[in-house]
Amino acid sequence: NELSGAIPSGMSSTVLKSNTNSSRSGFCNLLSLEMLDLSNNQLTGELPDCWWDMQNLQFMDLSNNFFSGEIPAAPLSHNCSLESLHLAGNDFTGFFPSVIKGCSELATLDIGSNKFLGGIPPWIGSGPLSLEILSLRSNNFAGEIPSKLSQLPNLQLLDLANNSLSGSIPKE
Repeated sequence: NELSGAIPSGMSSTVLKSNTNSSRSGFCNLLSLEMLDLSNNQLTGELPDCWWDMQNLQFMDLSNNFFSGEIPAAPLSHNCSLESLHLAGNDFTGFFPSVIKGCSELATLDIGSNKFLGGIPPWIGSGPLSLEILSLRSNNFAGEIPSKLSQLPNLQLLDLANNSLSGSIPKE
């Protein structure tokens, strides 16, 4: 497709897969949006801070684009309703996105194939306890695997491949 123009307001879900539209304007005004799929496009640039204003957003897939920069931090008043967040296959940088710390219903987090760095924060093991899928593959994460990951009671898939992790695999 070659979509252009603004997206009509009042939509409860949006699916725009495999497009070449590089305009993101208008999305931040969709405050009641529940699903957003912009995967497999050629979208570029950094994510605006207003993404976290969409407090009804349950599913967001921005994978396989050309987004870059750090994931914007959420304001303290942020009420995260995300259940599934897919950011894989972009050029995101910085440390593990702290915005997910407040997403208590998050079941799927895929931030693989980016340029995140630093350690995997230990709080992830006590963070979203509903996590079932956690993919951190193909980044620049370093250090040890936090033993607190074993405290995620619903975790079914943990993908840490192709990072710079060291130390032993926690016994837990």
